Amino acid sequence: MRLSDRQEGFPTSARTVALAIVAIFGLVACAEENTQMQKKGKPGAGAERNSGIEDDTNNGSARNMTSDQRLERCGVDKGKLRSPNEELFKSELVGVPKYFSGSDGVLIITTVNYRVEVAPRISARVTSGGFAVQTDIVVKAEPSVAQPEAEKKAGDMRGTSQSTAFTLDERIKLSEDANGDWDGILCTIQSAREINVQRGAGSVRVKFSPALPENISPLADSAAYADEIGNGRAFRNIEAEVVSGGGTLSPGQKIVGTVTVARINPVLILQDATGKSETIRGDYAYTFTYDFGTSEQLRALGLQPQQTYFIDSKSNEFKAVVIDSGDTQLGEFVFKPR
Repeated sequence: MRLSDRQEGFPTSARTVALAIVAIFGLVACAEENTQMQKKGKPGAGAERNSGIEDDTNNGSARNMTSDQRLERCGVDKGKLRSPNEELFKSELVGVPKYFSGSDGVLIITTVNYRVEVAPRISARVTSGGFAVQTDIVVKAEPSVAQPEAEKKAGDMRGTSQSTAFTLDERIKLSEDANGDWDGILCTIQSAREINVQRGAGSVRVKFSPALPENISPLADSAAYADEIGNGRAFRNIEAEVVSGGGTLSPGQKIVGTVTVARINPVLILQDATGKSETIRGDYAYTFTYDFGTSEQLRALGLQPQQTYFIDSKSNEFKAVVIDSGDTQLGEFVFKPR
C-alpha cells in the first residue's frame, strides 16, 4: 500500500481539510511524511477486512477460561480495573507531516503559490472508566500570507474525543455471554458504551448497544491476543443512537452497523522521496473496519472507516497507528509514538 506525502491544491472545504488533518478514533488520524507506505501481509484466514468475517479464536481457548483467568492476562492489576479514575495507559502519538501545495486567492487582489505542512499530534489517556483523546494541529504555511487561512481550516478540527467505558463487572458479563459477539473478549478489544466528540464548533454524542469495539489495548499478555481474537472477530447489529449534535443526523436517530477486526502481518514499511525506508515491526497488528451506513453517516457519528494498530506486546506499546481518512485522494495516514 502506497501513500504520497505531497498533494496538489490544499483542500478548501472544511470537511476535506478535516480528512486531511485528522480522523479521530476514538484514536485520531494523521498524515504521512513519507512518499510511500506499505503494510505487509493480508488479514488472516477467515478474516477478510470488509465482509464475510467469521469469528476465529484459538480453538476457543479464551472462551473456556474463567473471568479471573482472563483478568490475569490483561496486564493491569484487578484493583485498578475496578477504579474508574485509575490511569491505566497514557501515550502521545505524532502524525508524520503531510504537505500540500498549489495556488489560491488568499487576498482579494492577488493569487499566491503556497505550501502547507500539516502535523497532527495526539495525547491519549486511558482509565477504567473511559478513553480520552486531545487533538492538536500544527500548521506551517509558506508564504506567511497563507498562514491565517490554513490556521482557520485547521482550527475546525482541533478538539477532543471522550468515550465512556463499561464497568469491569459489565465487561465480564459481556465476555461470558456465549451467544454474544463479545464472548471470550476481556483484555484486548476495548468496548465503549458512549462517545462524545467535539471538533471545532461541532460536536456529537452517541451511545451504542450492546457495545462499540473502539480500539485495542497494548497492555495485554501476548497470548491474550491470539486466544481472544485469533485471526478475526465480527461484531454485528450494533445500534448507534445519536444523543445530541450529529450534524446531518438528528438526536434520537438510530443506525445499526457492524465492526470487524482482522489480524494482519505486523510489519509497516515507510519510504521517503529519497528512497530511504523505515520498517516498523510489532508482534501483533489488527485492522478495525466500521460500517454504519454511508460514509457521511459514519463521519457524523464521529467514526472512521478503518484503523490499524501495530502492537509490541513485550513493551506494551503501540508501534504505529494507521487511519483510513475515508477520502480516496488522501488515503491512509500514520501516527507513531513520540
